[in-house]
Amino acid sequence: TNNNYSDHTYRKFVVDQLKAILDFKGYSSIDSEIFILWAETCKLPENSFLCVGNNPDSPYAVFMVPPLEGERPGPFAHRLRKDEAIVQIGVTPPTSKYFGMVEYLNNVQRDNKSLDGDTRNHIQASLSDPINPSNINVTSNGTYNDAFDKNFVMITTADRTIFDAIKSALISVGVPGEIINLQVSSRLVVLLKLDCLGVTKLLFCISEFC
Repeated sequence: TNNNYSDHTYRKFVVDQLKAILDFKGYSSIDSEIFILWAETCKLPENSFLCVGNNPDSPYAVFMVPPLEGERPGPFAHRLRKDEAIVQIGVTPPTSKYFGMVEYLNNVQRDNKSLDGDTRNHIQASLSDPINPSNINVTSNGTYNDAFDKNFVMITTADRTIFDAIKSALISVGVPGEIINLQVSSRLVVLLKLDCLGVTKLLFCISEFC
């Protein structure tokens, strides 16, 4: 078996085993997709609303997390409760100048509608420092240049119990603990509830080769 997360068959095996373990422990899970925003995509006028303040030289990967019951859907934004987590299993970008993974506060509910009828305040601010080649947990020699094209797992959550449960399940199916990363959504920074705020999870890469 090719134990590389770029291999769809092996990645699906890990995901299916993880979901089975978490389901047995009483957790529920849903699959999500990733939407790639290439520079060419953002140049099209009809896509201007998708590319708000993007670096024009950087492709972006946006996580399309399905809305839960009672949650207001958005094109890229999702709501995250304090007892939820997003789990990303994959491979870091190929050799490039830089990559980063971060959650952005996309929008929040406003008390009154704006002049154009919008009921949301659009913030577009990062919620933490990005996970990048300097600090990501991967199997490497510890240098910046050895963080590319490597297996990794990212768990984004505000709940330590959820993180520990997911990490334990991943290790039990053969995922090395050294490649598991925690990206904290602080309860002290944002109010995590279904109807309060919209969060966008991004992966961006700076290089013509990404």
